[in-house]
Amino acid sequence: MSKLRVLLLPLVVCCALITVQAQTTLQVGTPIERTLGPGQTHDFTVTADENSFIELVVEQRGIDVSVKVSSPNGKNLGEYDTPNGAEGPENVSFVATAAGTYRITVSPLDSTAQTTGRFEIKLIEVRQATDQELKANKNHEEVKAKGIALLAEIEATADQIKSPHNRIQAQLKAAELL
Repeated sequence: MSKLRVLLLPLVVCCALITVQAQTTLQVGTPIERTLGPGQTHDFTVTADENSFIELVVEQRGIDVSVKVSSPNGKNLGEYDTPNGAEGPENVSFVATAAGTYRITVSPLDSTAQTTGRFEIKLIEVRQATDQELKANKNHEEVKAKGIALLAEIEATADQIKSPHNRIQAQLKAAELL
């Protein structure tokens, strides 16, 4: 009997891990509720075809969260946080420009806070993006690239500001914008 337990234990552990992994894949219309505490993060995945529009919502319940979206190659596509505090929705939508698995990371907004709360994440829709959504996404990427280039220019010239107070203010503002 003890040999049987030794043989079955790894099987039970593997099945439990597979179940946990399956719960992290978001399915349209199926909410997942989790508890989130200090220093914790929860990762979820969404599989999408090229040029898909993805919309999801994270309902905060007692903890202010930040939602980060990463592309299949690990590129940060955006971090989402609205000023609604520890209650209410964080609405997230993006265009998947490449086919693959996108990662959604939910973490406390304030990593130093000792607050524990709950959240519910729900995939609202995955569909083919409209021409307008594709164009808006392309424009967003172009504006972001131009903004980063402009900030790099400002950073290079900030050292030329004679007043230490003004120089520090300019550097802080550039860092905030980045």
